Amino acid sequence: MKRAIAFGVVMLLLLAACGPAGGASQGPAQSQTAAPSATIATTPGDSVPAGTWTGTVERTWRSTEQQSGDGTTSTIRQAYEATVVIQSTQTDIGAWTLGGTATIVASFSSDFVSDTDSTLGHCHEHFTDLVPSGQVDATVDGGLQLTDGAYEFYVNIAGGELTQTSVRDDSGCFGTKVTSAAPWSIGPATAGGSGNQTDPKSITGSSTEPDGTVVTWDLTLNN
Repeated sequence: MKRAIAFGVVMLLLLAACGPAGGASQGPAQSQTAAPSATIATTPGDSVPAGTWTGTVERTWRSTEQQSGDGTTSTIRQAYEATVVIQSTQTDIGAWTLGGTATIVASFSSDFVSDTDSTLGHCHEHFTDLVPSGQVDATVDGGLQLTDGAYEFYVNIAGGELTQTSVRDDSGCFGTKVTSAAPWSIGPATAGGSGNQTDPKSITGSSTEPDGTVVTWDLTLNN
């Protein structure tokens, strides 16, 4: 009798030991199976929509700098405008990678004039650099996140290259006039924005950065 009771106690202890271990090994597998993978969708009760975003993001910047003094004057003008046509891929609930193409229109000009006098006579110099308004296409990558009715996104815009014509005119200062051409690089840029999403299928807004850069965006969700 005592042996039977002891055997029963041992069996109970073994079953108790095996039970939790088996449950623990199945827990993570069940949660991974339930998590969204290739197909990401939300239920009517979810606060974050599903689908892909399309639309445009624009980044505009212009600058004019003028200086004068000691017989010299200089003016530098620059302009940059990028229009990004957005495409997206949903990677998780409330998360998308952004891509697409950007059309960049840029220009640059500088004008420097110097008038000085010496024992040799009057000296007049005129130097100019000119990049006429030109267009290039650039690649784009970025991301978009939606959380609790708020959104935040960014896009990295690659650069490009235009042609600059330079004139160095020293003919009024006992020299010569030389004209040359060289590549002029458009640097990469980043545009982004954030705010509260009042319409679950639309994200619109604009912002102005301290240097005068204006970013506007208009994105639409396609289910």
